[in-house]
Amino acid sequence: MAGAVLAFSFRRRLISALRDKTRLNRLFGMTRWIIVFFHRIFRLIPAYVMVLGGTSTIFNKIGNGPLWNQKDGVFGSKCETKDWWKHLLFIINYFPTECMPWMWYISLDMQFYLLAPICLYFLHGFPSFGKSFIIFVILASSIYRFIIYAVYEFPSNIILRMIEKESVINEEAAH
Repeated sequence: MAGAVLAFSFRRRLISALRDKTRLNRLFGMTRWIIVFFHRIFRLIPAYVMVLGGTSTIFNKIGNGPLWNQKDGVFGSKCETKDWWKHLLFIINYFPTECMPWMWYISLDMQFYLLAPICLYFLHGFPSFGKSFIIFVILASSIYRFIIYAVYEFPSNIILRMIEKESVINEEAAH
């Protein structure tokens, strides 16, 4: 959702700034992007640190029940002392972890947030190179994904794979 709001806001500002060159230069200025980046960091870090700290320290001690393991905790709450820096640098999506693994989205969102100004700079300053760069990134991402799917033999369509498995199970149960 944050990316959609950011894109809409940027688009609206870009359209209005195209009418005025000084506003356009302010929109693409390095100082503006640094301020926007630090604003995002200062918004995210306090809440992120509180959740990480709570999950790492007291979360496993406050619950009980049939699915609650006092020693290991529940899914996503197995935080170790070596995990904190990966979370705070927003690179947790590159490491296997049992400490809040759902935070891969925040990390990926932050990484795209850092890459977006580079793409926008090239699109603004060097339109043909910017378009070529974006096409290259899309193609490289697609080729990378294809290679990963081929090497690890992932299904190309998870729904069809689930239907296949269900029909095999039903056939075995019928015999």
